[in-house]
Parts: sequence; structure tokens; C-alpha cells
Amino acid sequence: MVLDHHADRFNAFRFAAKEAAMKAHHSRRLTYHDIVIRRPPDREEGSRAPVAVILPERKSGEQGWEDGQECKISISHDGDYAMATCLAIEPGTGTGIRE
Repeated sequence: MVLDHHADRFNAFRFAAKEAAMKAHHSRRLTYHDIVIRRPPDREEGSRAPVAVILPERKSGEQGWEDGQECKISISHDGDYAMATCLAIEPGTGTGIRE
């Protein structure tokens, strides 16, 4: 089976970004289905770094990520390795700093 290197790299980046978001948001038990990785809207200028959207807790069957919490993601790679960092905001503080 021949693997598409571009698709493999895309999936590795997405996995690393979701893993970083899960670790940054330790106040909730997130799963990979609770996180959406997307590009910011075209109206933003400058770098188009990806954004992690943390989906709100919902009842079974509800969908939509429009009201999710957006978090900045930084993704990088070196050879066969993908790495990501997520900037999270602590609930109730409005900042990324724990009190």
C-alpha cells in the first residue's frame, strides 16, 4: 500500500494539535471529538496559524462548533516528527495564568 506523504503529514499535524489542546485544557476530560482544528477566517491579516475550537459540552445528538472556545495553536515539524503547542485560557480567570 502506497501512503500519500502529504496526507500523512496533515494527519500527524492534526493529531499533534488535538493532543496539545487536550493537555492544555486539563479542567475538562476532552476527547479527540471535542476538538476541531481549523484555519482562521480570511478576514484576519498576517499569519494564518490554525485554531483549535474546543466544543462546548452538549447533550447527545447536538452538533455545531460556532459557540466553541477558540485557542491558538502552533504547529511545527522536523523530518518525521510533528509537534504542536496550544495556548489555553483557564476557566474563570480570563487569562492563561492559574491563580
